[in-house]
Amino acid sequence: METLPRDDRAPTPPRRGVPRGVRWAIALAIVVLAVAGLKATSSHTSSADAPAILDPNVTQPAENSFFPTTRNVVGQPAPTATFTRFDGSSASFADYAGRPMVVNFWSSTCTPCLAEMPDLEAVHQAYGDRVAFVGVDVRDPLSSGQTMADKTGVTYDLVRDPDGSLIASIGGSGLPTTLLVKADGTVVRVAGPGAVKPDDLRRWIDQDLLS
Repeated sequence: METLPRDDRAPTPPRRGVPRGVRWAIALAIVVLAVAGLKATSSHTSSADAPAILDPNVTQPAENSFFPTTRNVVGQPAPTATFTRFDGSSASFADYAGRPMVVNFWSSTCTPCLAEMPDLEAVHQAYGDRVAFVGVDVRDPLSSGQTMADKTGVTYDLVRDPDGSLIASIGGSGLPTTLLVKADGTVVRVAGPGAVKPDDLRRWIDQDLLS
């Protein structure tokens, strides 16, 4: 076969490359997918590691709640931490030694607490000096707690737990939570989270604290 001179050959069709616009679109899509994957991984890690904030309106413990739910304080001594009363004086549960106690943890933002506190006051009045009632205001400014106390009409001792450490020490997982403590300082019952019924509270006082 005769070979044509190079100058007489048909020109070789040029290779068709990917248009520049398409290349930029592909590169941009890769970058977007990489960034999305990184954000998803970061979000998952943060939500798993960060503690959930206590919701005062929750009446059941939430998974990964801010306060631990695994500790069982029944049969253990009441917390020994010092706290501040609403009148500014310092106190601790040891100051109530020799008297059984009903300790109620509450907050001004807690709807069940608002409904429960007048019932607690009625039970408090029924038992008088035989049982000490202590209301622990959790994570509230003093003004908010005092407004709540005035609204509900409670007259029992009110103390503050501004950083939530006191309720955390008894394994509290929500509000309201009620603690029953014998005269010797031993915790015999933890009720909640959730409002207690007055009839239940009277029964618990009679059988757990005064029997």
